[in-house]
Amino acid sequence: MKLKLLIIICFLTLILTTACSNTDIRKIQEPKTDKSNKLTVEIVKDLSNKRDRLTWEDFQTYESKDLGSGLYIKLYPIDDKYELLIGGGSLTKEPMYINLVDKSTKKSIDIRQDDVAEFIYNAP
Repeated sequence: MKLKLLIIICFLTLILTTACSNTDIRKIQEPKTDKSNKLTVEIVKDLSNKRDRLTWEDFQTYESKDLGSGLYIKLYPIDDKYELLIGGGSLTKEPMYINLVDKSTKKSIDIRQDDVAEFIYNAP
């Protein structure tokens, strides 16, 4: 009788731990990426119109590389001249920065606060 009870408890524990580990939090922490969906300057210009309403989710479908260690830092390649860097402490909170970077000069702007078209126009 005790052996049957022990087997039942082990089986229920196994089921519960498996069910608890299968949550939607993974979707938030590891956004989906479509490697064929590359970010462009035009898309960045359009997204910059959202200003402070931009979130991690706005970029989750674009090709990116994880650079962070301790913080979430994602690099979104755009073209030979530009890239986008997004960083923050949590993927569920607003990013600390969303910077469009000129790779040749290393100058950057936060697309939520600065004018993307002007930055591109004034680039060397």
